[in-house]
Amino acid sequence: MPLRYILPFLLLVASPASGADRTIYLTFDDGPLNGTANILDVLQAEQVPATLFMVGMHAEANATNRALLQRAKSMPLVTIGNHSY
Repeated sequence: MPLRYILPFLLLVASPASGADRTIYLTFDDGPLNGTANILDVLQAEQVPATLFMVGMHAEANATNRALLQRAKSMPLVTIGNHSY
């Protein structure tokens, strides 16, 4: 599902509510793949923390994916997890 459809919902549920503390945890699986750059752009622009679970074979597949992994690793609000190799 494109991020443009999900983001309005996420912003709605993550919005402050009177008298209630809420936390939402964003995770993205199976990266880096097509769309990872867009996800990183939104996370960076909105300063939203998230965890990206990467697949080793995807990360090593080509220079673009290796660069995406390095970019994600350099972002202070992004945590990298191992999905599998």
